[in-house]
Amino acid sequence: MKTLLTVASLMLTALPVMAGDSEQGNYLPMREFDYRMDTAHANCASKDLEFSFEFYECLDTAMEGIYIDSNTVRSRR
Repeated sequence: MKTLLTVASLMLTALPVMAGDSEQGNYLPMREFDYRMDTAHANCASKDLEFSFEFYECLDTAMEGIYIDSNTVRSRR
């Protein structure tokens, strides 16, 4: 019983740490971010050609937690 309580308390202690990592998201290089965005845009547009609320909801869901790494952004000049 004591071992079970120890394991349960360790799991509860680690839970906020694991949850915090998942909220940070993925920071992708510029080219990979563009590819993911283009793919998500094409998939969502094929579901809703009128670009209504459903399109934007689909795009938000597809790109949730994915961010561009600002260190990989280059000027177009």
